[in-house]
Amino acid sequence: MSIVVGVDPAHRSASALHLAGMLARSSGTSLIVAAIVPPAWPATAGGADAEWLSYTREAADSTLDHAAAVLGGSIAAEYLMYEAPSARRGLHSLAEERDAGLIVVGSATQAPQGRIALGAESDALLHASPVPVAIAPRGYRVEQGSRVDRVTAAYRGTGASAGLVLGAAAVSAS
Repeated sequence: MSIVVGVDPAHRSASALHLAGMLARSSGTSLIVAAIVPPAWPATAGGADAEWLSYTREAADSTLDHAAAVLGGSIAAEYLMYEAPSARRGLHSLAEERDAGLIVVGSATQAPQGRIALGAESDALLHASPVPVAIAPRGYRVEQGSRVDRVTAAYRGTGASAGLVLGAAAVSAS
């Protein structure tokens, strides 16, 4: 099982990479670092679409290079561009295709430092994801090699929260 981490070519942030890296190290899983890019349109006479496509691919390549530099070589990771009409659809499809156990994204850029804010894509991702989603707070950083050292779960007394506690116990044991 792997962790899919979405990186946004429009907003180069390392927060999601730091969180995903720590989770991957802690669970012994690999990362799939994905820059979602729009699919190509049929060719037009003016060539503007080809220029836009080239620009988005170059931005995605640069973002993936940045991601590799942030993660270093300490984690098994695959870096790829994935074509989809939206980040949400791309991350969902990729998670399903690769049988990922988790999707990690960063907070929306309007979040205060250390906090989470949902943008349109992350909100849609949370509501329709086939797997759990983790959102890194804005500016989140950990030391290279960091691992999860504590798991906290809130118990409400319902059957659903009992499952959560059992899940938290399983994560803690691993």
